[in-house]
Amino acid sequence: MEDISNRTLATLLIAAIVISLGGTIISLNRLARISGAGALPLVGRATDGGMVNVTIMSSLSIYLSDDAIDFGTGWVNTSQGTCFNDGVNLTTLGTNDGNCWVNATGLLTPYYGDTWTVVNDGTLDVNITIYGVNNETFFGTAGTTPENQTYKWQLNDTQSNCDTAGDTGWNAFDANATLCADLPWGTRNSLDVDVWIRFPSNLTPQVYGDDVVFNAEQAS
Repeated sequence: MEDISNRTLATLLIAAIVISLGGTIISLNRLARISGAGALPLVGRATDGGMVNVTIMSSLSIYLSDDAIDFGTGWVNTSQGTCFNDGVNLTTLGTNDGNCWVNATGLLTPYYGDTWTVVNDGTLDVNITIYGVNNETFFGTAGTTPENQTYKWQLNDTQSNCDTAGDTGWNAFDANATLCADLPWGTRNSLDVDVWIRFPSNLTPQVYGDDVVFNAEQAS
């Protein structure tokens, strides 16, 4: 095989360069025509969607902001002649008939205004019932027929917060009575409850008490 001359190699090199340049020019011309006609179309998604959730539940709840009524420690006022026969008659409204109850603090009515305060702290209007023992059980005189003996409650709704009243007046604790059939939630959500106790002057000296139960359900 004869050796390729330098002239032939130069010719082939020039031809390769021309072909390469020609291809590049043709490609650039085609790209120019495409860009002039508009951008290439895009594929896929450029946006997507999000979501926000909130789940709101109702709440049925009551509590007692003032849960204790204390008539104090004291004795029958023997300096008053009527007290022996009439006994002691007290209410959280300030009643102390005949000043027959002498509190150990020396005050006659230190319990005035000392009510139970029931608060609806939920998000529903509620029907509230109240239950305690009867007066014989409270004073430990079951099986007898005591005179001058009382243990009762009454709604003290001075602000008319109860939209639908329950049992009115003084009521015995021994029945599951309705305190308020519809106590709203919000700004008018509390009630005060008064207590009335009456006992004879010869009642056995000791501590007397009761754990009263307040129940709530959604008002109808």
